[in-house]
Amino acid sequence: DGNESRKSRVARRRGACGKQMAYKTMKIYSRLCCYGSILVLLGFPADSSKMEAGAITDEDLDICHGLLHQDAPDVSLDSSWKELPRGQVPDGLRVWGKLKEGTAATTFVASGTMHNVTSMAVLTTFEGTNYTQRKAWDPSCLALNVISSHETEQIVRWVTDLPWPLSDREYIFRRRIVCREDGSCVAVSKTVSEESLLIARDPSLVRVRDFVQYSQIRPSKDGKGVDVGLLYRNDLEGSLPHWVVKWFSNIGLPIYLKQIEKEIRSYSSFVQ
Repeated sequence: DGNESRKSRVARRRGACGKQMAYKTMKIYSRLCCYGSILVLLGFPADSSKMEAGAITDEDLDICHGLLHQDAPDVSLDSSWKELPRGQVPDGLRVWGKLKEGTAATTFVASGTMHNVTSMAVLTTFEGTNYTQRKAWDPSCLALNVISSHETEQIVRWVTDLPWPLSDREYIFRRRIVCREDGSCVAVSKTVSEESLLIARDPSLVRVRDFVQYSQIRPSKDGKGVDVGLLYRNDLEGSLPHWVVKWFSNIGLPIYLKQIEKEIRSYSSFVQ
């Protein structure tokens, strides 16, 4: 059923876009540097009371279409942005991250071109919901399944392992993927509001309420790779101990990114 038993888990743990889109993306960055609110971060109106929390809008898709036109985060406006060393990220990509001081809210931006891979491999690795396949390359995945599907959207449940003694995190999010005949795709994932969920809480898990991921992929112009753009925000809830932040930045994230790259390249080789 795509879930590990609590007992085994505890035992193991303890062992039209162009310039217009570019301009919109830069507006997102400027807001990123100044605010912590997820609504402001994503460029939503200040008065969000009339919007369904977690609803995927046309504006979300517009932001996705602008990701490949984004510039690097401006560290002169916000020095908390840090670029990961090139040797720690997938070949061809540049990745920047920031942690909001005193919180567990992290934001990442990635862009570039991965060579000798396919669009389907990138999309399947980023957005796949097959638990067995995901678990094979991502040992932190404890559960992954589609709860419901409706027209162009899915509701997905994902549980991920955190280092002991921290509680595992549970994500329940709405996702929409739009692909074109030319092989390009955009995808949006956003947490679903608590009020709209009929899923009982597991007291051993912390349910994440603030998560969003925007991605855009398209075949590169030379036909030998895939252009990738990503904007990701995740608040793990609560204040993380310093050792966890240091572990994640120096060890956890680089390992995870390399796992992603390995799976993309493996999948690309398999389907060619």
